[in-house]
Amino acid sequence: ARDLGGTCVNRGCTPTKTLRKSARVAHLASRAGDFGIRADGLSVDFAAAMQRMQQRVDESRAGLERWLGGLAGLTVIKAHARLEGRAPEGGFQIRAGERRLAAPQVVLNTGTRPFIPPIPGLAEQAHLDNESILALRERPRKLVIIDDDYISLELGQIFRRLGSKVAVIEPGPRLVPREDADVSEMLADALRAEAIDLHLGQAVERVAPGDTPGGVCAQLADGRIVGGSHLLVATGRVPNTDDLGLASVGVAINMRGYVGVYERLQTNVPGIWALGD
Repeated sequence: ARDLGGTCVNRGCTPTKTLRKSARVAHLASRAGDFGIRADGLSVDFAAAMQRMQQRVDESRAGLERWLGGLAGLTVIKAHARLEGRAPEGGFQIRAGERRLAAPQVVLNTGTRPFIPPIPGLAEQAHLDNESILALRERPRKLVIIDDDYISLELGQIFRRLGSKVAVIEPGPRLVPREDADVSEMLADALRAEAIDLHLGQAVERVAPGDTPGGVCAQLADGRIVGGSHLLVATGRVPNTDDLGLASVGVAINMRGYVGVYERLQTNVPGIWALGD
């Protein structure tokens, strides 16, 4: 029921890579003197950079809508859909909003959503995720990031280069623990070189309001307080499979909620495939 194009076009690849380009240009311009170029009076128009990103998203989505709208035999229904068992004539029953459909084949491509950890105080404190942060039009004075994946590091560097102070809290002993230790060390050195504060090996015990209106404080396991104007929670993703009616036709999911597939993306139920995230 959300915008056509899914995560990549609307909340993932397209907006973040567009914004990353603005951040890279700002970073290079700040180093102009290293190359013998004078760039006095350099400033970042944060709202303009965010609007440029949004324009690219709107253009990409509009292109998809025109393309799909011109395909014969294709109907786009914007509604939440779920399986409702087998159809009497064979195949599967699907409810999409107020409509009921039947189909011999179904493709699941519902993606994921941000995971919000059960940190005390977090539910009562205004915070951003990797989707809502893209709606900002006023630059954060200081962005505090609770980190658990690559997305948070990318956004942290982007916002630092666009002029925000940034602090990253990583509960593990090093960044991106799925990578080799030397890769983690190089990433940490690169981020510190851009004046990004890293707090490694520290879980967040509690989140509370900050000293300034709208601000936030994260209390670490060792008792330290990391405060900022905005809090970004980027602690992974969870699959959107909890309200698809999968049990009504017997589609199997694992303990994390993901649909298992075979080599050709077919689920355990013939006629139903799952692809994407």
